[in-house]
Amino acid sequence: MFFQINIAVTQCTLPTIATLCIAILGATGCGPKVVEKKIPSEELNLRFIGMAYMQFITDKGHPPNSMTELKPTLKDFGDVDQLAKSPRDGKTYIIVPQGKILAHEQDGVAGKRYVVDRRFIAWEVDGAEFAKLGIEKKP
Repeated sequence: MFFQINIAVTQCTLPTIATLCIAILGATGCGPKVVEKKIPSEELNLRFIGMAYMQFITDKGHPPNSMTELKPTLKDFGDVDQLAKSPRDGKTYIIVPQGKILAHEQDGVAGKRYVVDRRFIAWEVDGAEFAKLGIEKKP
């Protein structure tokens, strides 16, 4: 859509130019589009578990050995019973006391399970990828 604007140069003031620019930019719809992405609850749970894990280390000076030990710190991030269990397999997340991975699902779904690392990034891995992470599966 093209249109012509006839304004004499002597009539253009800064407010006129600014108003004109805003009107044109508003009409063309410039600006970023907002895309909402819902983060799955298993990812959110693990992110909160990761944050609680690191808070536990700050408070106690060592990593937690189990979810039972982490639960008092985890309560600061929400409902402990909801956060401590995977919504996918219904089992308590496993805490990993040492290593790059902080916690993971016990079984997951369809041979894949979520893990969370020290950057609070949660992602899904298959059995082969899980084995490469060097995590012992503990009940």
